[in-house]
Amino acid sequence: RRTDRDALARTLAAAGVPTRTARFAPAGLVVDGPAARVRQTAAFRDGACSFQGEVSQLVVALLDPQPGDRVLDLCAAPGGKATAIAEQVGATGHVVASYLRLTGARRIRAAAARLGVAVDPVVLDAATTASPLAPVFDRVLAGNSVGTLAILLLAVVGFLTGRPEWLDIAITYGLLNLISTLAILKFIRHGDLAHGDGEEGP
Repeated sequence: RRTDRDALARTLAAAGVPTRTARFAPAGLVVDGPAARVRQTAAFRDGACSFQGEVSQLVVALLDPQPGDRVLDLCAAPGGKATAIAEQVGATGHVVASYLRLTGARRIRAAAARLGVAVDPVVLDAATTASPLAPVFDRVLAGNSVGTLAILLLAVVGFLTGRPEWLDIAITYGLLNLISTLAILKFIRHGDLAHGDGEEGP
C-alpha cells in the first residue's frame, strides 16, 4: 500500500480533484466531478490509486483475501479487483487473473505494473477450457453475467414502461441470486445447509 485514504484525498485535492469518502467501501473515495481528471494526476501515474466502482471494492472485501492466499480471479479485465486482491495477499500470495482475450490480459498486466503489485494474467475461457493452472486455490472470484444481464433488463423494462415496480422485481431477483449462491457454497463446503458458523466442520 503506497498511501492511505486520507492522505490520497489530500493529494488529489491539492491537484484540483476534490473527493469525498465512499459510503460503504472502507478504502474508497468518490470523485466529485469528472473522474477522468484523476488520470492526469501524479498520484495515478505513480500507482497510488486506481479507478474502481464501490460495488467492486465491496466484492473484494467480501472475498476477504488473506496474506499468502492463492486467488483465482475469472473474467478479470481491466484488473481492478485482481490488483486489489494482490495488495491484500502480499508477496507470499499468488493472484491469477484470467480473461477471454489477450487484450484483456495485457490491460491487467499494465494495471499491476502501474500499481506495483504481482498479478499473473492468463488468457482462459473458464467455461469451456480445463484450467492449466494449479489445482488448488484458497479463493475464487467469478461473475454471474447471466444474472447481471437479467437484472439490467428488468430495470430497463421498468424504466421504459414507466412501471417502477419492475425495479423491485430486479432487486428481488438479485437477492435471490445472492442467497442461492451462498446456499450452494455452504452446502459444498459443509454438506449441510443447517451447519452453523460456530460449529466445527470438515
